Amino acid sequence: MPPTSSAMMANQRTECPDEKEAAEAAKRASAAANKALFKYRAVRPGAFRTENHFYPRVINSQIHPTVRFFMGLSQERIVERYLPRHPKVDREVLMEVVKYRSEHFHWAGCDLMHTVNGAGEKKMVLIETNSSSD
Repeated sequence: MPPTSSAMMANQRTECPDEKEAAEAAKRASAAANKALFKYRAVRPGAFRTENHFYPRVINSQIHPTVRFFMGLSQERIVERYLPRHPKVDREVLMEVVKYRSEHFHWAGCDLMHTVNGAGEKKMVLIETNSSSD
C-alpha cells in the first residue's frame, strides 16, 4: 500500500534536519528581537503618561461622528438597519450573534477601506484585524 501524503511529509521532515535547525534558529532570533524591541515595565497608578504610550496625532483625536452615532445604537436597531441590505440573513440568527458574549475574546478592532470595483460596485474591505484576549 503506498504511503499517505502525511506519511510522506513526515519522512520529508525527518530527512531534513537542517530545516529543523533553521526553524529553531529563526525562533531564537525572533524571540531575541522581540525582547530587544519590547521592554516591559510596570506602570503604577498615577504614573501613566499619555505621551509615552501614544503618538501625538492620537492624543488629541476624536471619534468620528458616524462612529459615535453607530456606537449609540441598540443591538436591535443595528440588526434592523443591517437586514434591508442583506435580505438573505435570518433575523433571529443575527440577533444571537450580536448578543453573544465571548468568555475570552474581549475586544477587537479592524481597519476598513471603502472600495469601488470597475463595475461601480461599492464594498467595504477588511485590511487588518487586531484583538485582545485574556
